[in-house]
Amino acid sequence: MNESSTNLTNSELSPPINPTTGISRTMDNLSPNRTQRNTWKWFLCILLLGATTLNYLDRVAMNQLSSRIRDAFSLSNEQYGWLEGVFVAAFGIGAILVGFLIDRLPLYFIYPIMVIGWSCSGFFTGYADSFVFLMICRFFLGFFEAGNWPCGVVTIRRALPPEERALGNGLFQGGTAFGAILTPLIILFCLAWIDPYLHVREGLCLLGSNFVLQVIPPEDSIWRFPFRVIGLLGFIWPLFWFLLIRKELIALPQVDNAKNANSAPMFRQVCLDRRFWILTFLVIAINTSWHSFRVWLPQLLQKERGFTETEMMRFSSLYYFAADCGSISLGFLTLYLSRRGHSLAKTRVRMFAIGALATSFSILVPWLNNDFFLQIVLLIIAFGCLGVFSTYFALSQEVTSIHQGKLTGLLGLFNSIYLTILFPFQGFLIDQIHSYALCICLSGLFPLVGVVVLHYCWPWGRTDV
Repeated sequence: MNESSTNLTNSELSPPINPTTGISRTMDNLSPNRTQRNTWKWFLCILLLGATTLNYLDRVAMNQLSSRIRDAFSLSNEQYGWLEGVFVAAFGIGAILVGFLIDRLPLYFIYPIMVIGWSCSGFFTGYADSFVFLMICRFFLGFFEAGNWPCGVVTIRRALPPEERALGNGLFQGGTAFGAILTPLIILFCLAWIDPYLHVREGLCLLGSNFVLQVIPPEDSIWRFPFRVIGLLGFIWPLFWFLLIRKELIALPQVDNAKNANSAPMFRQVCLDRRFWILTFLVIAINTSWHSFRVWLPQLLQKERGFTETEMMRFSSLYYFAADCGSISLGFLTLYLSRRGHSLAKTRVRMFAIGALATSFSILVPWLNNDFFLQIVLLIIAFGCLGVFSTYFALSQEVTSIHQGKLTGLLGLFNSIYLTILFPFQGFLIDQIHSYALCICLSGLFPLVGVVVLHYCWPWGRTDV
């Protein structure tokens, strides 16, 4: 990357100016009072964090309870991989559909519909009495949850200027970790409420007294209760959305006149842009690490490293807290350095590289038998796994303004097709080699390749299509 292409100023990355009002087009719909506008936009990011938190509460509940669910339905690792594969396949369908809708219809109504949809799907998972029913619930959960990312990314694209988007994306994406932090705590509370002998059983089993399982057997169906509780929580968010957000603040960007309307680029121009294909590679690279750990880490800790269910869930909360720190801190550093004169382009590459290097610590996982050092390494990996997302979303928001929803949805579709194939393959591989560590080790290396591609291939001087 040459010096002239990387010293890109914030003004060069700024969205186009509305010739009628003289205001940035992404900010046309906001309050003219700058102080009120700044307060509102960060409040909006916190509301987006809340939506993503709910999204991951429903999603991660399956992973945290995977051992109980697999026992209840007698599932192999490959079958469990297909369960995750159905989820991401539906996620891809939902992502592209919602992406097209929000470039044409009011985001104000689409977003809460998606939240209600995935909350209902999560709630009814708690009533699944067969593997087929469970698959159907996961399909609709994936379909509706997919809407969170096109909706959130478009909202940030319309509300924040380029130098603030990494932090806005960090807050928005940080909800994934925050939701994952809360999920184990909520599940443990629900299990202890409905199964008061949970901790007694685990303590005696650690002492080698498996006889207690015969005297006080675990309830086969108590895994259903947390899904019902978490599903009901999702109905709160739309109330805040309708009460606190004015729909004109996140309205579709307006084309100023007929001449501009006629010259507006077609979406195929976005797909032909080199940046689109670089983003496709990046979204696959970063999601390989993030989602492989999400799916298989709980089982690695329980089935290979001897963690009890409670220990695994408590560590999961710590793991996702570290991920949240990565998402928000790398986004904040991007804003901090860019406001102090550093090249925004170079800063983004450096933040992505920091996250990728942290994720590559996964290569140590198969060789660490000491629980303390294993947990330290996993926390470093978590920091990087989610930290790279703030840069990825910021880059995707520089490609196009009027087609942002479709772009995000299509990238989500490609990623979902890939993950639909990846999870069953990983499950098959684990069944063959009887180890989760190898899949986790390899998955953490993918973002490093993304750094190389981003550094040498991204055309930093390009503007919106």
